[in-house]
Amino acid sequence: MANVMRIKTGLSATFSYAIRRGFLLGANLAREAKAEGRRSDPQLHAYALAEIEDILKTLDEPARTVCGVAAFAGLRKSEIRGLQRSDYDGNSLHVRRAIWRVHVGETKTPESKSSVPVIAPLRKLLDAHTKQNGHGEWLFTGDRKGFALNLDNLAARVIRPALGNRWKGWHAFRRGLATNLFSLGVAPEVVQTILRHSDAATTRKHYILLKSQDEGRAAMTRLEKAVAKPIRKRVGQGMGKAGKPRKPLATS
Repeated sequence: MANVMRIKTGLSATFSYAIRRGFLLGANLAREAKAEGRRSDPQLHAYALAEIEDILKTLDEPARTVCGVAAFAGLRKSEIRGLQRSDYDGNSLHVRRAIWRVHVGETKTPESKSSVPVIAPLRKLLDAHTKQNGHGEWLFTGDRKGFALNLDNLAARVIRPALGNRWKGWHAFRRGLATNLFSLGVAPEVVQTILRHSDAATTRKHYILLKSQDEGRAAMTRLEKAVAKPIRKRVGQGMGKAGKPRKPLATS
């Protein structure tokens, strides 16, 4: 059904353009068309805290820290790619840009350009990551071109083979953060600010702005305390079976 609606929208735009340029006379025929079919609801997943802990224990670097940012900061995939080393100050991640493919640009909406508090488990991952990767412009850098790490390649080559059916995609981390905070009793307007929801009309109708950054930090502290166990697995390269160092993973 969704695909049919996209086709109808595309046709309507094409007819509108033709009418404006004088190539077609009369009404926009696509507007009178009816998109028929059964509406299907996608199966959306939100990672629970136990799933996140399992994922972080399973993965090696840099996939572990990238997933940590997605899980505990709720950044979109394009925003994670857009993080530069200067955007992490030890306490917050400052979302200033987004990357789509090889294009560096603005965030999805002006509301998305903001700062997100970093809780202790994520800070541990980020501190180790930045110490081990002490060069380059980007917080997560691809090995081949020195540009921002391609997260689609990372998922296909590293994460999915390691997790199998446990991998539900990048956005499941963002939904998981919202779900976990809601389940801890955090007010919807606080969650909305932490996730930097972009739809201005929905925000005005259903949410209010966060009164202070302290309230946001308090909410993230509650999430920090809810993490069942500290991330015990040694960050960095990690150790394999029988205490043997794992070989570094090459990603692009």
